[in-house]
Amino acid sequence: MPLGTPPRSHHASAIVLSQVSSSSSVSSVANEASVPIEVLSAAWRMISRFGLQGMTIRQPRDSWESLTRGSLASKVRMVAESSDTLQARPGQAPAISDVDLAELSKLDTEEVFCAHMTRHLQAFCSDGYVVINSERLAWTTGWKPDFFIAHKKCYDAHKPPKGARLGRNAADKFGVPYRGLLDSLRVCEAKLDMKPSDLAELWQYLNSLPDGESRGMLFDKRSFILLTAAGKCQQKFPTRLLEGEWRTEGSFDAVRAFLAVQSHSERSLHAALQHASVQLLGFLGSGSFGRVFHVYNETRGSCAMKLVNDEKLARAEVASLQQAVQQGCPVAQPISELEAVALGNRHCFYYLSTPVGQKLSQTDAATRLEDVLDCLHDLHKSGIAHGDARLPNLIVNADSELLWIDCLHTGLATCVTVQSDIETLVRSLGASAQLLAQINADSLSNQTFREALQRDLHAWTY
Repeated sequence: MPLGTPPRSHHASAIVLSQVSSSSSVSSVANEASVPIEVLSAAWRMISRFGLQGMTIRQPRDSWESLTRGSLASKVRMVAESSDTLQARPGQAPAISDVDLAELSKLDTEEVFCAHMTRHLQAFCSDGYVVINSERLAWTTGWKPDFFIAHKKCYDAHKPPKGARLGRNAADKFGVPYRGLLDSLRVCEAKLDMKPSDLAELWQYLNSLPDGESRGMLFDKRSFILLTAAGKCQQKFPTRLLEGEWRTEGSFDAVRAFLAVQSHSERSLHAALQHASVQLLGFLGSGSFGRVFHVYNETRGSCAMKLVNDEKLARAEVASLQQAVQQGCPVAQPISELEAVALGNRHCFYYLSTPVGQKLSQTDAATRLEDVLDCLHDLHKSGIAHGDARLPNLIVNADSELLWIDCLHTGLATCVTVQSDIETLVRSLGASAQLLAQINADSLSNQTFREALQRDLHAWTY
């Protein structure tokens, strides 16, 4: 039965792939559920390979055509059709030369293999991107992928772990990704000799990354697998799989092209950097609806770039900050209007602000508690509510003054919004539930409350 032909009946509401105990029982299960055998066969092959038995293909209520457009079955069929083996392209460079492969073949531990592979992986990277070793540094639900690839300014660098092999390249980098940028990296997992079950490990890494497309590479001393997954976090499905050998002619370009594909977030960032004529210095953090980067150019100097997708919220935030600046409130100052950047048939938006400042830790905030509370109280006395008065939205400038960033509330402050601000700040400071229950809109004017909060945080800190 061709894909797209209505099934004989719609009585079965779902196919549970765990019913299929082997490839020989695919036919009977497909028959019973009135689903094309080629669809279920493709599903069984791919599900088995990724170790995902027990997943369900649900038939829609409306039509078989919608199943072929968007369901798990159609996605499985698509990946089955797009799974391929890399074909040689005579005259083009292999990913790794025979001389280097001979050297790799002599290695007998995975850690040594990773050390030797770092320079090869780096050669595949686009300009500005680096290979970071994370084999001893857990960062995704307790797992430790051997490597990830990210922008050289956008990862949390660590010193080489204790006991890391001597003789690693002095330029080798160790670290973990920033949580706010997990959708902008590629995961690489090394094995001395790949086994079929190893692909499931790479799959688990990709499946735990944020919504959208994720890319990863599994490799050993002879070959590699390039895997693309798409969908929601923990509900992804493989959409492309390419297997190849390092010595195959043309494999260098194939791997490099695979790793060069950028996420929407990466494309937005690079487009905004180019539009603003600034260079990227680092990642500052992610807010309620955007990400903030440290940027620089000779005209503006050092400033923060906030990159967002929601134009309405961004315009409201810029307006709120500008209003607060005009009233002399302690906030970061926008130094540009909200700018729109075309990105295909979509747009991203950004604005620049100054100063960049430094984040305030909970410990430092407890030490400067009066200053922290006064900083929020000054906003409220000017009739402005913040809307997201968490500690991460408070920075320290070069003169040790506290400033708010990411103002979300528009319009005049009310008792409700003021109390919400205070609760948000006190909660982010680490106060107890008992103290949180005492908060009202006048708490910042109440010295008794301030002293109680100081005692509460002192008990938590010490």
